[in-house]
Amino acid sequence: GASRRVKCGLYMAAKKRPKFDGFVADARARGLDVIDLDLDSGAAAPVDLDVILHKFTDDIATADIDPGAARRLANFEAVLANNPQASLIDPLSGIRPLLNRAEMQRVLA
Repeated sequence: GASRRVKCGLYMAAKKRPKFDGFVADARARGLDVIDLDLDSGAAAPVDLDVILHKFTDDIATADIDPGAARRLANFEAVLANNPQASLIDPLSGIRPLLNRAEMQRVLA
């Protein structure tokens, strides 16, 4: 029988997305289903993802002051909650301390 295709959820800011067009085309040519995650609309979070790839640093850094970034972050966390089986490339828990200067200094000390 046919094997199931790997589903990769992808999120990044619109300004960064064109830089990944080649990656997406190559991944699709190799049999991956790449699904752009729409975190602005509040649409239902996709399920059955195998991998989640993101560039979320800008939104995490501004979520406290930018309601749009906060909404995207909440929607992204819903995607993660709906896909506990997925491998998350660059977990958020590793990004947040890097954005906090005091925490970064503590880690490097």
